[in-house]
Amino acid sequence: MTYPKSNLDLDKRVEYTMRMYHFGYRNRIARDDLAVKIYGRECLDKQGNVKDSYDRKLRDALSELPVIWQDGYFIPATRREAEGYLGRERKKAVSILQRVRSVEAHLRTQGERVWIQEKLEV
Repeated sequence: MTYPKSNLDLDKRVEYTMRMYHFGYRNRIARDDLAVKIYGRECLDKQGNVKDSYDRKLRDALSELPVIWQDGYFIPATRREAEGYLGRERKKAVSILQRVRSVEAHLRTQGERVWIQEKLEV
């Protein structure tokens, strides 16, 4: 078995693996198990946890796919399988948008202030 060497190789391998083996909730997979499936055991540290660098690359690859997490990663086979995930993501998006609007409103009231910090010599 050969393991991905570039981000493009990784993206293709993750996409293939998810579409072929993890389509639908019943075929979900834990992230650590997916990492071992993609990278082999080299991705594990001495305690058996996935090393941060491998985990980050895997999550980046997953973010480009229609993959959701609900008790494991999978590509939803039906809208019903995705409803809970979509609801949670919409709620997060609304919360983020509210915070952005709050900061923007605050900045509109501030005008253009210039803050000068003087260097104190001791």
